[in-house]
Amino acid sequence: MLAYVRDVIFVLRPWFWLPGIASALAGCLWAGEGYLSLATFMTIAIILGPGICAFAEIVNDLSDVSLDRRGTQKSFFGLPMSGGSGVLTAGHRGALILARFLMGLTLAVGAIGCVLLPARITPLVLGGYFLAWAYSVPPIRGKTRGLLGVLLQG
Repeated sequence: MLAYVRDVIFVLRPWFWLPGIASALAGCLWAGEGYLSLATFMTIAIILGPGICAFAEIVNDLSDVSLDRRGTQKSFFGLPMSGGSGVLTAGHRGALILARFLMGLTLAVGAIGCVLLPARITPLVLGGYFLAWAYSVPPIRGKTRGLLGVLLQG
């Protein structure tokens, strides 16, 4: 059971959510009155964390399985930083099913967020999902296109 929980955490990579959440919260504080309600904070954190950022990690993992099998994984304090999560390339049964289930879950989180947030935010949420997809998946696959990849990742 513990290995399964570890696999879920490694596929979702929550340590990569922090920059996106922090910059969105900083933008809200700058544009608002200098404080955030708990509801606004939680909505932003959920949409960006287990929503868009986790979706980006899963799509990237799924699109790079063949590359990750050949390369070496780089980690920091035991957490995978590059070279994939290691879950899909480790040959675990059901890892692909898990990744696809989690991808669907992240899309559902974004859809719920679009309902909870003002309508003017919906294009930004949808744009975030599109940029995550465009970074990793052909025909755009921005990660292989130099500056375009850097811009999409940013």
